[in-house]
Amino acid sequence: MASIAHARLATYARPASVASAVELLAERARHDAFVRDPDHLRVSFRTRRTLWHGELDVVIVITAPIGRATEVDIWLDSVGAPTDAAAEASAAMRNLKAAERLRRDIRVALL
Repeated sequence: MASIAHARLATYARPASVASAVELLAERARHDAFVRDPDHLRVSFRTRRTLWHGELDVVIVITAPIGRATEVDIWLDSVGAPTDAAAEASAAMRNLKAAERLRRDIRVALL
């Protein structure tokens, strides 16, 4: 079992608008190691460690419109993932919740 989590968002916003929203969210949270491709369709960063949560590597891929919808894929993985099965399952659940929260934040930012 892996601690990688995935969430997907489909929106009618243009890819450039989605990329701007993602970049704004990452800047507001002051995430580390922020990297984006020249087209702004792939963004990656590392979340900051908090008292309750460890660091997460985040990759967001924005696909060009198919028909009219833009798809946003969000991938999260724990930095220094645990080695035992119970801790890994717990990390996977936390990562899934974090991916869903990030999906919701992007959707709200696009309104």
